[in-house]
Amino acid sequence: MDENKNSRRIISYWKSQSLFRSAWNAFRRTWPQLIAGQIVLAIIFFAGGVTGYFFFFKFFPSKIAPLVFLGLFFLFFLSLIFLGMSKIAVKGVVEMKASIGDLFGGWRDAWKYMTALLVYTVISVVINFVISLVIFFFGRFVLGFMLGTASWWIFIFILTWPFLYQLIRFGFFPYFIADQGMGPFEALKASYAGTADYKWAVTISWLMVLGISLANGLIPVVGSFASAFFPHAVPARISIHFVSVVCSFVAVALSNTILARTYVSLMLDSRPVEDL
Repeated sequence: MDENKNSRRIISYWKSQSLFRSAWNAFRRTWPQLIAGQIVLAIIFFAGGVTGYFFFFKFFPSKIAPLVFLGLFFLFFLSLIFLGMSKIAVKGVVEMKASIGDLFGGWRDAWKYMTALLVYTVISVVINFVISLVIFFFGRFVLGFMLGTASWWIFIFILTWPFLYQLIRFGFFPYFIADQGMGPFEALKASYAGTADYKWAVTISWLMVLGISLANGLIPVVGSFASAFFPHAVPARISIHFVSVVCSFVAVALSNTILARTYVSLMLDSRPVEDL
């Protein structure tokens, strides 16, 4: 009985918290680990690029198999870190203590993330192909005279959103793998099924992520304008670039906690009290 009361209190707590507020609090609790994860990802990308170029393209230019092996090797470590960041974000949302070790703790599930990511990529290619066909047939022949206008882009967004939303519904699979240890196909199915009745919550969370990404993308633009108006202000240009890098780290980490917060909300709302 006490457990049920505690579970109801948890649900009540989550429903009383706004999405951004609880995601921001989760970010404040886990930003060192999430930013450390991004630094590790950058190192892996750099190491993979350098190794692939100097070792294979210089010494084994006609050997495809070693290059594929190297690619899978680095993809495994990338999957490991992405999975660890998802785990840390979920821990931050539910107010559990996270550590740097969580970045590397999911090595047994990294292959699940790799497989699910490959399947998600195929789904993304198919959906984007359908979107391209829709834009070509409807956009070009029906509203071609509006090309380049605001009405055109609003029409295209409304026309393609149902397809994009289907892709978004699959996008929570990393959290199902990181939090519940699901298999790749099971996680994709759970993500799609779990978001069926939460269209607004899912849409708002992804729009928030998109808004953060767009705002972060404007920072280099501002830096370019600043450099154009103040070409000799080297410290100012360096500061802008530094701020841009820091904001990129923050944007990725905050986006992660927003999606993790949405995932936790879906789990709390859809799971019976007795199962919590």
